[in-house]
Amino acid sequence: MFEIINAPRTPSGGQSISATSPLASRWINDEFRGVTFIWAIASLLALAFVVKYAFAVPFGDEWLWMDRITGAEPVTLSWLWSSHGEHRIFLPRLIYILLGEATGYNFRAGVFYDVAILIALSLGFLLVIKRARGRSRICDAFFPLVLLNWGQYENLMWGFQVNFFTSVVLEGIVLLIVYRCEATLSLKQAAAAFVCLLALGSCGSYGIVYLPTMACWLAFAAVLHWRSDEKAAKRNAILIALMAATLVSFVAFYLYGLPRGSVVKSPYAIGINCFQMLSGGIGDLARDFWPFSGAITLLVIATLIWINVRAWLRRPTERIRAIGFLAFLAGVFLLGLAIGVGRATPRGGFEFRYYTLAIPLLLVLYLQLEAFGGKTLSRRAPTALFVIACLVYSYNLLDGARRAETLSRCVNHFVHDMRNGLPPEALAVRYGDMQGQNWSNEDFLLNVARLQKCGIVDYPSQGPNAFLTAYAVVPCNGKSSPVKIDCIMPGEVFRMPFSVQTSGELRRIDVGVNVGGRNAKALRRLGWTLYRAGAGEKSVATTGDVVEPYKDVCDGQISVFLSRTPVRQGEQYELQLTLPAEEKTTGDKPSVYLEVPYYPTKENLTTPKATPSAAARAFVFIEPDGK
Repeated sequence: MFEIINAPRTPSGGQSISATSPLASRWINDEFRGVTFIWAIASLLALAFVVKYAFAVPFGDEWLWMDRITGAEPVTLSWLWSSHGEHRIFLPRLIYILLGEATGYNFRAGVFYDVAILIALSLGFLLVIKRARGRSRICDAFFPLVLLNWGQYENLMWGFQVNFFTSVVLEGIVLLIVYRCEATLSLKQAAAAFVCLLALGSCGSYGIVYLPTMACWLAFAAVLHWRSDEKAAKRNAILIALMAATLVSFVAFYLYGLPRGSVVKSPYAIGINCFQMLSGGIGDLARDFWPFSGAITLLVIATLIWINVRAWLRRPTERIRAIGFLAFLAGVFLLGLAIGVGRATPRGGFEFRYYTLAIPLLLVLYLQLEAFGGKTLSRRAPTALFVIACLVYSYNLLDGARRAETLSRCVNHFVHDMRNGLPPEALAVRYGDMQGQNWSNEDFLLNVARLQKCGIVDYPSQGPNAFLTAYAVVPCNGKSSPVKIDCIMPGEVFRMPFSVQTSGELRRIDVGVNVGGRNAKALRRLGWTLYRAGAGEKSVATTGDVVEPYKDVCDGQISVFLSRTPVRQGEQYELQLTLPAEEKTTGDKPSVYLEVPYYPTKENLTTPKATPSAAARAFVFIEPDGK
């Protein structure tokens, strides 16, 4: 594959440099060393990230595959091709299962695979562009900085996202083939692109959108071959045309019988969500600087179209490459539109997992400027992009680590409770929202039992010393139903009294609050104080502000563990929540839902009184003495 992409080609656009002097030769070698050094550092940092933060337990959609992972149901071609929501992810499912079989279902295997293929792809970009230009430039380090940035932190922690990273790598290979094709697309290059595109189409709907546009590119290549006088040109034209027709047929086959999800009918909402998604290649900065990030993205797309049109007019011998870039750009835009149509929530295009899918827009931007920018633009624009990439990478390094730490901490609470014997019914109630699944207790109980039986996850059997005998019923205002605060207005105080009742000795109590809604970001400054009541007076057990929230994991919610303080049996508490008086609230009034779920007693395990809710909640976590 690399030999096909990296076939010799005479550089155009005044980009080649003849190293006739020792000084020039030394400078060129130093630049290549600098680029590879940055690539190595970015690669090591990405590996360090997954070593530290990758999920060691199933997360999110992975729970839907537990019957296949544990062997309760066989892995068949029918299951591999079956729909997963609005997608068919045949190839990612196959890769996930093979990785699991090879590692004994270590749930971190997927993220190591993801980082490995990103490292390989970024190195491939460096080598291909060096061969095309005749030398490396320090600004080529743009590729590892973009591909390995920590702004896509959630995907880098989650093994299930082999689907996103596999599709991005396949898109990168196709893009390199476009960049390296000459006046005509060779049969080997067309075959390599065809195989990658078929694989890309089996990675889900975020891959299938590229097939119609890239099929048009192959069809144009077939026309050029048909008009050529070269030997075997007619044969090559027919074969490439068959490849294009196969891609179109594959799209029809993929869509047949695929369920349709909810659709945003407003063209304005579709466009907004589309450009939100496309601007996400720089990470959460796109959200922070919206709508400016959307305007810049629109300008980038318009500029790339203009560059392609100019190349078509001024460089007739490179029209196949111009059409290829344009077809790839159209695929990126179709992906944005598809996500815009499918996301019905405000700022739905800013889902963290979509940041990875926006990276190809940055890759095609650099390569097009390099290929068609001319003597001035192709020299200065990549340098500017490299400087911006350095700044964005530095920010994402800090921001991604902070967000990964809070998300990892919450998942570690899940692991802690599971390994200390908290019953599956209580785990489903407590962590259903965080895991992003509307679990039924029966399904989750079954999945945990399967993991335990297969020895995939260390989950203790229930016994005399298990957590089962020590978790609490914590009444909230004398009842187990959730307490809903329709609105916490600035300067107001909400009081939630509760008592601790348990059959076991307690060492500490953990209080958490989970807030959601359109104004969740404003509620980062939510203040809290936990009082211990007794003898007619109150004493402050602990107090603070929500300054490091675990946010936006599910529908824009914020979650944070507020306190850890020693407690005694039968103590009375009151949790007070306040929003600073100077905090501005606009649009919908901020709302907070708080709930202390009822945990079933030992005699009533199969009938839990609380179910997971999409609303946010406050939890009282009880840990037994000695655990």
